[in-house]
Amino acid sequence: MRLLLVRDDGDCGTTCAEWISAEGDFVDATPEVFRTFFRKIGDRPLPILFHSRGGSSNAAMEVARLLRQRRAEVAVGRTILPGCLAPGAACGPDRPTTPLPGEPALSGVCLSACVFAFAGGTTRVAGRGARVGVHQASVAEQVSKRWRVRYRIGPDGNRVEIGRELIDETRTKVTPRALGEGDPFYDRVAAHFRGLGVGETLVALSAATPAAKIRLLTPAELSETGLVTRDGGLESVLPTTRIVHFVRPVPAPDGAPADAYRPVVPVALSAAAKIALEDGGEVALHFDTIHGSPTIGWRVALDRASLPTAATIVWLRITTAERVLGGGVLRAVRPSADAPLPMGQLELSQFCGLATAPTSVFQLAYRPTPDAPTIVGSATVGPLGELARLRAFVCPQAAPPASAAPTPVERPSAKPRKASTTRS
Repeated sequence: MRLLLVRDDGDCGTTCAEWISAEGDFVDATPEVFRTFFRKIGDRPLPILFHSRGGSSNAAMEVARLLRQRRAEVAVGRTILPGCLAPGAACGPDRPTTPLPGEPALSGVCLSACVFAFAGGTTRVAGRGARVGVHQASVAEQVSKRWRVRYRIGPDGNRVEIGRELIDETRTKVTPRALGEGDPFYDRVAAHFRGLGVGETLVALSAATPAAKIRLLTPAELSETGLVTRDGGLESVLPTTRIVHFVRPVPAPDGAPADAYRPVVPVALSAAAKIALEDGGEVALHFDTIHGSPTIGWRVALDRASLPTAATIVWLRITTAERVLGGGVLRAVRPSADAPLPMGQLELSQFCGLATAPTSVFQLAYRPTPDAPTIVGSATVGPLGELARLRAFVCPQAAPPASAAPTPVERPSAKPRKASTTRS
């Protein structure tokens, strides 16, 4: 499981919300990943957004105990991370706990063993768009561990364990088998839920669902079992943050496993940049596209840019060091309540060239007659930081040139202790 500290990517200044993105499978090392992460960020009460298909039941239960000790607020949701789409982006487990810009999205899942960890939150949210599901656990290996255990003698003369150290561990693969109804494992699960204030009905739903299937819990079941403690969705956890409703996974890289976790991006993408002209006027340039489309739609709004009444054909010419991006005529009369905005289409390569250009020249012009073009205003601007987010989604491979300006945007036990590694 990967943990990342995320900060709202919106225009929120010093009031931007922060949260922890927890995505991936629960494995044996996951509890230590959480411990290390919590040590780094201190006692900050940040909500945790889970997206996980499950994994090790033992690891998930241990994570639940860590969450309860922290009195954590948890929710089911995805996190969109524009800065993690490019190959080689510093988004791995060794990343420092400096916030990454991101956006929360509705389409998270918490399945199987994830539910054991999710139950550890003091406040638990799984609203619209979230899917929570359970099924039978399964055993894939046996684990033999030897411990050095330290004791003290209690007031009643009995030994009380005060610490232990793992001496060695042996893992043996076994034929995977599901743990059906009546297996003692579910007594342990019931005790786990009971200690966290979750109804044991959830255990029966899990044990009755074959391991090869998932029983998605209804909103009523989430509420009746106490697994969800607060109505609403992600907006109740991040009330000041815009929630993305529709997302799609990015294509898997060649050679990636079929079940690999894939980052998600918004389906609808947009950006806007304001260009101050030298005569004091201003042009607002808007871009819109659907992720995966080969083109980007653009439109121009003329704000405080003076045009004479005779201007019947208006256009905006954009020139970078590499190419002319928009020399075509934008057929629109002088802006009014009834007039359409100047608009057009750019190929992705054209937009990416503009978004990464160190400088660009904008010229607003009109033609009072077909043969007499007149330039109203122009501007030479540096990197357009307002386009950085959209560029990250549609041009993930395109990094700015190195020379370009940055874009803002005990004692051994007598016998080894055997345990089964359960996955759910």
